[in-house]
Amino acid sequence: MFSALKFAAAGTVLALFGGLLLVAGVITPEDGSVTPAAPTDAPSPTTTEGSGTFPTGLFVATDRESLYLEFGEDGTGRAFLYPNNFEVRITYATNGDLWTEMTNVSPNASDRQVPATYYWDWDGELLSFELWGEELNPYSRGATMGHEYRLIPDAREALVAAVEIPAGEQVYSSRVVKRIIPGAEVPSDAFTSAFDVMDQIAADTIAEGQPITPDMLEPAAE
Repeated sequence: MFSALKFAAAGTVLALFGGLLLVAGVITPEDGSVTPAAPTDAPSPTTTEGSGTFPTGLFVATDRESLYLEFGEDGTGRAFLYPNNFEVRITYATNGDLWTEMTNVSPNASDRQVPATYYWDWDGELLSFELWGEELNPYSRGATMGHEYRLIPDAREALVAAVEIPAGEQVYSSRVVKRIIPGAEVPSDAFTSAFDVMDQIAADTIAEGQPITPDMLEPAAE
């Protein structure tokens, strides 16, 4: 997806994306011979009997926790890096086991829109894509199309331990990270910002990946 997407981090282009996110499947020739898709009304998704229904909701890459895809029932969607909040918005349509990106909009998007089609597969737990047709753009698969994605039910934001934090040690900002995780795994009073835990220490050992709540912390000794 997303033929013109680039993401810079710490002054370098993020190699993960190869300069692109999920899809433009093709590059528009310099002579302009490819007709752009009209970036107008979002297409309505369709399904074919026996093919299953394309899943909607928020998905995270199984091996890249900062990469997310979101698909709406109205044929709109987005791909984004979290918590960097860089995103590409798309419109899409499905027909049986085919999924087509119709348009995409990003800060670096070209005015030319070239539809790209992929096979999709959903086994009830994991969502994946496979290119349909010829790959004219060697970078267009990027990391996004090469990943499998799992659905995040009732997605919520929470501050979690990026590493194990031993009891009595300070909760530095480098030891925590914001994540989007299933709502059932997030306590109602979980922190959502690293600013909330500044000048605090772990009352007991906090496991890696555990949402951080007030009862886990105590003020650092002066």
